Amino acid sequence: MPMNAPPEFNKAMDAYSSARTLSEKIRYLEEALRWLPKHKGTENMRKQLMRRLAELRRQLLKEKSRKRGGGASFLVPKQGYQVTVWGYANSGKSYVLSSLSGVPLKSTPVPLETEKPTPVMVDFNGGSVQFVELPSYFEGFEGSKFESMVLASIRASDHLMLVVDLTYSPKEQVKTLVKFLEENDVFPNRKRPPVKVEKQPHGGIRFVGEDLLVGEREEFIEVLQMFGIHSAVIVPYGRITPQDLFTALDSGSKFIPTFLLGNKGGYEEEFLSVGGFPKVLFRGPDSKEDIFSALNLVRVFTKPPKGEVSKTAVVLPKGSTAEDLAEVILKGKPFRQVRLWKGSSFRNVPRDYVLQDGDVIEIR
Repeated sequence: MPMNAPPEFNKAMDAYSSARTLSEKIRYLEEALRWLPKHKGTENMRKQLMRRLAELRRQLLKEKSRKRGGGASFLVPKQGYQVTVWGYANSGKSYVLSSLSGVPLKSTPVPLETEKPTPVMVDFNGGSVQFVELPSYFEGFEGSKFESMVLASIRASDHLMLVVDLTYSPKEQVKTLVKFLEENDVFPNRKRPPVKVEKQPHGGIRFVGEDLLVGEREEFIEVLQMFGIHSAVIVPYGRITPQDLFTALDSGSKFIPTFLLGNKGGYEEEFLSVGGFPKVLFRGPDSKEDIFSALNLVRVFTKPPKGEVSKTAVVLPKGSTAEDLAEVILKGKPFRQVRLWKGSSFRNVPRDYVLQDGDVIEIR
């Protein structure tokens, strides 16, 4: 069912798309919502806009707090690859991280006692990963002082580990946590919708691969107009709905790799049946390699020209190239050559060589 929105709605959305300040974006989005008709065809769009409005208001409050001198930022500076750790109170997050790192962390079943993100480094056979424990989810979490802290921390991280208490209802825990995140435009273990939008100076809206659109063509055009896009080439490379297009265009959407860690015991079978996520059953320090595998990372050891191989590895996502490694260690400085070492011999590899776990790389 098309939205049939009046011109005032489109005008407000155009203003929202071009607005530069948070206050302006909030004002125009509120106006757009006033003009958006209320019927079944606009339910999903209204929910999306309401979520975006709530996020903008949270950002504005945080910005005002900083200007008032509200203290240091709660975001933990990254030290390499960063994994945020979240779950219900008493799910065992502190115990898990203490077991993995060897660093004692205070464990408490009282959610309000963990007031800020706590970092710890975990060594995986030469490659270190930074884990950040977040304040727990609890009844009444929405709207609490912890909500924006947790969301901002997850958005700023590279990966999310949801710790699930296996003494009761794993499916319900995962469902609640994921629902909360998705309602705030954070999408665990989901990829950005498969669509490319190429804005054009003129020519109107053109779809390449219209058979991949799930819904009426007019609905997709209405979504584009909401973001002030009136001339563009839309290239879906997978089946998409109008809501998928909205999510792809919304700069507030965060798609984060996520895996589930089952802690304690009792409902292992139900936990393993949860779909859509890599899963690890926690067995203390013996779970390290399973966790590293779930993170989908590689450890790459570097070798300076005429120097010894490093004892610690650079940790990168699987699929990273030699050029990605060079960016990390050279910080944008130019280089001429990449060598892959095997024992005492080497071979030259191209910049787009895909790194493998345990590789020894020399960049010259």
